[in-house]
Amino acid sequence: MNISMWMLAEHLPQYSPEPHITEGTMCIRNASMLFSGESVSTHTVYVSCSDAFIPTTKGQIVCMNRNDYIILNSEDVEEVLESIVRIIDEYLEWDLCVREMMYKGCSLDDVMERDATVLKHLLFIVNSGFLYTSLAGKEYLSYSYAYWNLLRIGDGMPMDHVREYVSFIGRHRSNRQPIFYTDSLESSSGWLQALYYGDSLQGYFMLFLEGTHHYTHTDRQLFDVCMEHLTIWYQLNPPQSSGNEYADLAAGLLTGKVLPLSVENRQIWQRIGWAEKDSKQVAVIRMDDFRESEAYRTKLPNDGKKESRTEYEKNRRSSSSESGVLLFRIRHYLNNLFPFGIMIAADTAEAGEYHVLLNLTRAESLPAWEDFCRLIRKEEIPVGLSCTFTSMDRGPEALEQARIAVEYAGRERGTPLDCQACALEYMDHFLKKRMPVDLSHPLVGKLQEHDRLHHSNLEETARVWLLKERSLVRTSKALNIHINTLKYRLKQLRELGLPEEISDYERVHLLLSLMAAGSAVKAEGGKE
Repeated sequence: MNISMWMLAEHLPQYSPEPHITEGTMCIRNASMLFSGESVSTHTVYVSCSDAFIPTTKGQIVCMNRNDYIILNSEDVEEVLESIVRIIDEYLEWDLCVREMMYKGCSLDDVMERDATVLKHLLFIVNSGFLYTSLAGKEYLSYSYAYWNLLRIGDGMPMDHVREYVSFIGRHRSNRQPIFYTDSLESSSGWLQALYYGDSLQGYFMLFLEGTHHYTHTDRQLFDVCMEHLTIWYQLNPPQSSGNEYADLAAGLLTGKVLPLSVENRQIWQRIGWAEKDSKQVAVIRMDDFRESEAYRTKLPNDGKKESRTEYEKNRRSSSSESGVLLFRIRHYLNNLFPFGIMIAADTAEAGEYHVLLNLTRAESLPAWEDFCRLIRKEEIPVGLSCTFTSMDRGPEALEQARIAVEYAGRERGTPLDCQACALEYMDHFLKKRMPVDLSHPLVGKLQEHDRLHHSNLEETARVWLLKERSLVRTSKALNIHINTLKYRLKQLRELGLPEEISDYERVHLLLSLMAAGSAVKAEGGKE
């Protein structure tokens, strides 16, 4: 490694250094006395009596590299040169020692411990689920930070800290350079940088500084050296998981093809901070229905007139482009939810349907989820949500719930529809799929025949009346008819066989039969 003039100035306090540094790049690996006529190297710091270059500084020493120089309060050039050589050797020995350790197969903790002895600050790594995977340098903390002294590898970062870091990282997600952060909860600050192996996020490396506004150039430059060490370590010790591992695992869990309780799967979830007790939810996004929404149709250039072949192709390309841009934005927001939301890759989901496995406990108040909700409200995209669950065993059931919910999400576009809002539809689906029962009610056939012959609407009236708990006021309001009209229709229903006093069993049987008939009509392309 090379060192900088900032590092030299910080490590020569005995000479009361006066730095005049404009570049401060890490380019120094040699030291020499400066003699007239000698050619200079950009990788060497030159030491000389200052009065030969700066007449106003008699009896002092100047150290020079490129356009930077440091004035030292000393007259012993050889002693200063020896001190600078020792500093260069110490840094070089540290860097070579760490690299040799890594090539011999040392652990990540060994690298962190060795780096912490040089930086003399707390260093830690959290994985993408904000679990501490490596921790070193706690001995350099003051007693006011007792929280850090109690931390152990494998512990999870407290949720209030997670929310603060997630909010900060979200604003700099595309930045792979070191970022200076402040933690208002601990009145601290530090440097942070994302750790990647290829395109796969492994976590974050952080250098902890006491106080919120103080850091030195040396801290910043040594952070880069540590980051270089970690990059080499990950190259020598590649993670076993692939970039799509979590999406593939989530797809397997939701389809029931993967056993959720295997030891290997538990380790995968633990790496990203998921726990069995966390509340989870499945979301289904139906992109096929997007083109049917009013918001989407108004964006197409055609105004409803008959299209020519050229116009048709132009509009088709426009709709395809619009849908592609929107899908990109959806994937962008959902990818920003990781690791608290996992979007299943398109090739593992059905065409036009995208599944998201959410960790509601860990994803509380994430900006990316709020951005996503604003997007689907604006674009009127159908989204169905399952009931919340904890055990991954319920993944296939949750996916089924979310799929049923998204079928009815088109009624109120732009609002994610929870499965609980269509509980009767789910019950109908559940019974038809898992129980060999006949849900048909003899009255339904009579109502359908009457509606066909007389162009009436008795079938829908009966269904809504039962759904609204036989309330005249709520039923008339839902059907948008006068209450007297509703009374007349109920009279017709009774003439066709609707009992005056209907039991709970009869009511559920008739309601499920009406809903099953309505679902069948809708599936055939008809209207309820």
